[in-house]
Amino acid sequence: MPAEEPVLPSPADLFAVVGDELTHVDDELARYAGEAPELASAMLQHTLRAGGKRIRPALVLIATQAAGGGAERAVGAAAAIELIHTATLVHDDVIDEADLRRGRPSAPRLWGNEISVLAGDYLFALGMQLLALEQQMDVVQTMSRAVNEMCAGQLLEIQLRKDLRVTEEQYFEVVRCKTAELIATACSVGPLVACGGAAADWTSLSGYGLNVGIAFQIIDDVLDVLADREQLGKPVGNDLREGKVTLPLIRTLRLASDADRQQIKTLLSQPELDAMAVGAVTALIHRYDGVDYSRRKARDFAKRGQKALKELPRSTARDSLLALADFIVMRQM
Repeated sequence: MPAEEPVLPSPADLFAVVGDELTHVDDELARYAGEAPELASAMLQHTLRAGGKRIRPALVLIATQAAGGGAERAVGAAAAIELIHTATLVHDDVIDEADLRRGRPSAPRLWGNEISVLAGDYLFALGMQLLALEQQMDVVQTMSRAVNEMCAGQLLEIQLRKDLRVTEEQYFEVVRCKTAELIATACSVGPLVACGGAAADWTSLSGYGLNVGIAFQIIDDVLDVLADREQLGKPVGNDLREGKVTLPLIRTLRLASDADRQQIKTLLSQPELDAMAVGAVTALIHRYDGVDYSRRKARDFAKRGQKALKELPRSTARDSLLALADFIVMRQM
């Protein structure tokens, strides 16, 4: 008999250790949405209704508990991280000209680019303001560095768009900056707020977040060529259409025959990729181990993240972080 697929816990199961505090974060976000200027309020409420896994605020709270602090003390920092993350999503949709976000119309589609950019800026500023209220310079410096890295990563990704010579090293630099640095910061700002000390005191948690953040983005890129539209909440093959050269494609281009490599280049040189072109490239990605190789890489990074937690005492919160790393690699959406 074939081995049964492992049953994945849901995010709610993984986050149960901070369930009450995560509800308080949602309450705070709803309050900020109600107090914001009309257009920023509408956009934030629209984004909150779209759901999402709330991985970043949950990480703030769970990491705080794993460090020995009270998660309730980090609710404000968790809300700030989610506001900043939401701002990046709005700006991403402007840059990518995306029509959908989590299966719902994107902010630029509903309000246009001008309003979306300004509302995103507002959410960024509000998140930073909330962190500044903690009156801890290390908290502000850590978050400011993460925002700087995110912008650098976005710029590098745009620079490398449609460049089929992109290396794995360049890809991982984009991923580190654009995605992983914010997740690493989510894992350190809560302990900084609740337990004090300096950022250097929480490198085990930030190291966990950095590696798990890289794994998270790799799996996102895998799902772009695997999942269906309903699962993703956006068209499958969106990265290919936008000219993003991600790890599954990089691996495929490295291993493909000259003829198949040329076919990929010809298909991706089209001004607009139709479903047939996306399907042809996706088939080649599967043929040349692009998906399985990327999953293996994601698993390696997740294991590095788990290893970083060995410095922390055993606790329910630490167990949740370990399980979350496994979930991120095995998730299907």
